[in-house]
Amino acid sequence: MGILDSLKALDPRLFENLSYDLLTQSGITNLVWRTPGADRGRDLEGEFPVIDFSGTGFTEKWYIECKRYESSIDWPTVFGKLSYAINNGADYLLMITTSNLSTNCVDEVNNWNSKNKYPKIRCWPGYYLENSLQLFPSILLKYGLTSNSAIVPPAFLQLAQTVAKTTAAAMGRDSLESKNQENRELTFAGSLAELMQAKMMQHELEGKISPSPFNAKVDGFEGDNYSEKIYPVDKYALRALLAFVRMLKKSSSIDVSSIQKDNSIIIDADISMQPESDIQLLKLVAFWGSFQIEHQAGVIKIHE
Repeated sequence: MGILDSLKALDPRLFENLSYDLLTQSGITNLVWRTPGADRGRDLEGEFPVIDFSGTGFTEKWYIECKRYESSIDWPTVFGKLSYAINNGADYLLMITTSNLSTNCVDEVNNWNSKNKYPKIRCWPGYYLENSLQLFPSILLKYGLTSNSAIVPPAFLQLAQTVAKTTAAAMGRDSLESKNQENRELTFAGSLAELMQAKMMQHELEGKISPSPFNAKVDGFEGDNYSEKIYPVDKYALRALLAFVRMLKKSSSIDVSSIQKDNSIIIDADISMQPESDIQLLKLVAFWGSFQIEHQAGVIKIHE
């Protein structure tokens, strides 16, 4: 089965999540989910940083519709998506689909764009998705879109490099500290290695990556405080995230709780992070854990 056929066979929610991952790795920032619309699909809003010829930087606002359509998309369908994008001041409307635009729809889109109307309309049809995904082996592997074993090493390369770097730093500190004191850098390095090993094994056995539910009594760190019910996100990624917070947080324990109404987890994370490197690390962990992550106002929030 080819990549496009595998995309068409994905569960609708998985296709939406794949679109999120592809957009993130393609450079879209500040992605947020919209409330499900009339078609019950979840759409996205995000920003794309741009620098013009003068060197001036600005951001474009994108509204993204991601859905598997069985047949070619007609103009009324695209036009129906414009109202929300217009009302929210979007610069672009992007249609991500396993299908394509009908001939008449292409003509109408070109006519709309030629009149310099906003938002501009763009489309990622099935063939474009297939070509783009080949640039991101980690996404192909995560969603089981290929049986090519040659993509496994490059797919895990970034995570492996992070494990090696973190372990080296932790071992250096371990040699200087008392053996009676927990080395939280080493604990974090170990949790990253555990995450990588688990996901590689999962891909070998199942041909794709899927969450392994977290159980606080078994998987939680001693001394941390967990609410009675924790939304079951991937235990390996959550442990890596908790170990990261424990490493940076000065107090001996952290509080972890769930918000049932939106299936999210809140982690007490009054920590100081390096703006770029730490955020990229958190995004890497979230990618392999199949969840999204936000850090603000002294907490980390994770959700599907």
